[in-house]
Amino acid sequence: MLATLAGGVGAARFLAGLVRVVPPADVVAIVNTADDDEFHGLYVSPDLDSVTYTLAGASNIAQGWGLEGETFATLDALERYDVPTWFRLGDKDLATHLYRTTRMRQGAPAFGRHRGDHARMVDRCAFATDDRRSGAHADHRAARTRPRRRARDAAMVRR
Repeated sequence: MLATLAGGVGAARFLAGLVRVVPPADVVAIVNTADDDEFHGLYVSPDLDSVTYTLAGASNIAQGWGLEGETFATLDALERYDVPTWFRLGDKDLATHLYRTTRMRQGAPAFGRHRGDHARMVDRCAFATDDRRSGAHADHRAARTRPRRRARDAAMVRR
């Protein structure tokens, strides 16, 4: 058994090469969750998805992330409502996040959610933690956004 720590596109490429020389059943990837977040009400695990999509041979190689043949009609439609769409979730990728979010709301543990998400793709990946967000990530996000919000709110009050 070979355990690796993995985080995103670079790790996905590394693991794709590793499973060519080591039997895939002997490799376990413990995947970063620090970048997990909610977008449009859906829980997104970008590093886990990059790793599993790549290992499954389903990733968009030209783009470097997401699924091959992805479209963005849903996000394009959301832009009509002036909703931030900087994090480009593709239409096929949204199905993963819809399913994952539903499973989370049903109380499934992270590994159970992941196995359901990608069982047909890759069985040997696990979240680094079962927390919805790592404490460091949540603290960092709060520290980063609070001053901006205060400044924005103060500016709105002055108007």
